[in-house]
Amino acid sequence: MVLYGVSLILGGLAFSSVYFKNINYALLLTAIGVASYIGISRLGYSEIQVLSNGALLPLFNTPVVNRRALRVFVDMGIVSLSYYFAFLLRYEGNFAPVKNYYLTTIALVLSTKIIIFHFAGLYRGAWRYTNINDLMRMVKAVIFGCAASALLLWFIPGFGITSRAALIIDFNLLLFFVVVARSSFRILQHLNATRNHLQGRNVLIYGVGRGGVYALREFLNNLSLDLKPVGFIDDDLRNQGKQVNGYPVLGTIDSIEKVLEKNSVSEVIVASDHIPKEKLDRLSLICSSRQISLRRFQTRLEEISPLSSIKQ
Repeated sequence: MVLYGVSLILGGLAFSSVYFKNINYALLLTAIGVASYIGISRLGYSEIQVLSNGALLPLFNTPVVNRRALRVFVDMGIVSLSYYFAFLLRYEGNFAPVKNYYLTTIALVLSTKIIIFHFAGLYRGAWRYTNINDLMRMVKAVIFGCAASALLLWFIPGFGITSRAALIIDFNLLLFFVVVARSSFRILQHLNATRNHLQGRNVLIYGVGRGGVYALREFLNNLSLDLKPVGFIDDDLRNQGKQVNGYPVLGTIDSIEKVLEKNSVSEVIVASDHIPKEKLDRLSLICSSRQISLRRFQTRLEEISPLSSIKQ
């Protein structure tokens, strides 16, 4: 993985240098790369589908990846690269005029942003559980980190700000790299789940809401269930034609027979507690006539009795 990472970085740098020197060569390399990717994907070998076959997911469980020191090291590389690429893009590939400025200021910029990241709490959570709260924390950390480093460059004698546009580019690149790095597990998990759910029993979720979203996530993440969601049905006409987490709302209870037949559904999951009894009875009759399983998805709190009362 280290060799892959180094090769990817060096390949990106080489492509960038070619792009800025001759755009025609860059377009040719891009076309070759896209054609190679499509050709390899058509082979269908799971061994080479590193991003979607789940081969990288166990790395996030290793003690090395979960150490704070490694995350700091990754952020140091991200900050340095984003700062470098910002000047490279600003001056259209001609890095020579700002080389000395970069080498002079990189230590200050790097230390300032890493300290801000630390106090913003970016090194407390686990990457495998990244959520919206973590995303907002990343945005705040990058904003304060870039603002603090810019102010220090402005106030400290001998530094100054060579290009405001470069600082804006640096902010955008840094935010992108930070979010991608910390969302990497969730991205790989999603790709792996999508690939594994190409096969399985087709399941239709009844009810668009929190319960339906929770059910969808459980089916996608829990591969042992062997369930492949095909979409939702919901009686609220405002939801018709929409998508929930990439899965369509296919119809209502009135059109469920067509939906079941068209999508070869093997099971219907009721994911709402607010469906009237008469509609549930109607759904039960339709499913039983077609020999389709009907189950309810629930999340609930259950009281655990003391051990002494169990013995009595």
